[in-house]
Amino acid sequence: MPYPVYFLPGTQCDERLWQRLAPLLPSIEPTYVPLQYARDHTGMMACISDATSARADLVAFSMGGYLALQHALAHPERVRSLVLIACTAAGLSATEQTTRKQALSWLQRHPYQGMSSQRLAQFVHPSRLHDPAVVDVVLQMDRELGKDTLIAQLRETSERTSLIERLPALPCPVLLVGGQDDAMVPVSALQTMHAALPDSQLALLPETGHMVPLEQPERLAALLADFYQRVFPT
Repeated sequence: MPYPVYFLPGTQCDERLWQRLAPLLPSIEPTYVPLQYARDHTGMMACISDATSARADLVAFSMGGYLALQHALAHPERVRSLVLIACTAAGLSATEQTTRKQALSWLQRHPYQGMSSQRLAQFVHPSRLHDPAVVDVVLQMDRELGKDTLIAQLRETSERTSLIERLPALPCPVLLVGGQDDAMVPVSALQTMHAALPDSQLALLPETGHMVPLEQPERLAALLADFYQRVFPT
């Protein structure tokens, strides 16, 4: 019988983020947590709490990963395992905070025309920039979720305090997955988290950017299968 796993998206993402991964995990019954509908941080945390069961297994990407960590630290009894993909517990870099403030200022004064090619190149590895299975999905999610979702997510998740010092208190097993060429989350951030988490594994995927679930679904599925062999009793 498939076991339930809850999937949390990142900024300007929804369940389509996982569309290449889910078919490769026949033993998992996915539930997609709709963070894209929340309009403030309180609503995002309530969305996670309301959508997930007790002793839940969470797979979370980027912004969703940080929120999943906040949820797990606040309610450790409700999380059995965590898979954190392309996310950092240290908050955003100064460069990314500046970029987000500039984007918010611009969005509040102009119509949103969608993700630029320059911004897309920050999220996707150069080898995947002409792969429609990756790029088309990223651009479609961005276009359809639109300006209001982007503004809410940028506004409500940019002031992230570091959670690093709190990570040793997290009792559940954690799998950390990142791209070696991720321009948004450096390898050093994942290594810092790995060192702080008492029960964690770290996997770094070569020739991979930020959009790990779309760029490397086969490798990610294999990592999840191995991880859940340990998490779920036979």
